[in-house]
Amino acid sequence: MQNCELVGLHDLNTDSIGVQAKIASYLNKLTGLGVAGFRLDASKHMPTEDIAAILKQLNDSPLIFQEVIDQGGEAISSVPYLSNGMVTEFKYSVKLSHVFKQGELASLKTFVKDWGLIPSEKAIIFTDNHDNQRGHGGAGDIVTFKDKTLYDLANVFMLAYPYGYPKVMSSYEFNGDTDAGGPKVPVHQSGKLNCQDTLWQCEHRKPMIAGAMRFRSYTADQSNHFKLVGQW
Repeated sequence: MQNCELVGLHDLNTDSIGVQAKIASYLNKLTGLGVAGFRLDASKHMPTEDIAAILKQLNDSPLIFQEVIDQGGEAISSVPYLSNGMVTEFKYSVKLSHVFKQGELASLKTFVKDWGLIPSEKAIIFTDNHDNQRGHGGAGDIVTFKDKTLYDLANVFMLAYPYGYPKVMSSYEFNGDTDAGGPKVPVHQSGKLNCQDTLWQCEHRKPMIAGAMRFRSYTADQSNHFKLVGQW
């Protein structure tokens, strides 16, 4: 899980002091240019101690969130990574999708306790993301744009309820090939916005979701847990 190549990708020796220093130096150059934060991909496949050693060498305090796919019962838990920063809470995506697809909306009254979620101030949450939307990492019967209004409602709940740091998906149509690339036409083209009338979905622009984003922003001062992370 942590000491071999991940699906054939070359693996940096992150427990090497020299490698840690080189990575930290690169991150420091980026924050010096104004980069405000980092998403650490495949953190689950790096020992949490290695990540901590790198982060300790940063000159600033950028926002950090780590991708750790953990639906419970995994060989690697997300909990040890909480000391390094925020962590993706994949259980939220799976459970929320189940509730909205099965119609068990009353269970949302106690979902934080019942779902065994990580603390709100550490949780990066989403209805779907670029992986599980397509049946990849941490997938299941996930609610996506293909579920239309049901998907909008799930996002509205996520954005309105004061748990975690929500990340809103913005994607494009795919059929069959879950590795398919994006449409040939750009989203912005000659002053025109190619959303939904082409293959671009632009979920973040749908009225219900965009409205819920504004609600989250306007009520941010009411809770330390209200903060937006993701695409706009």
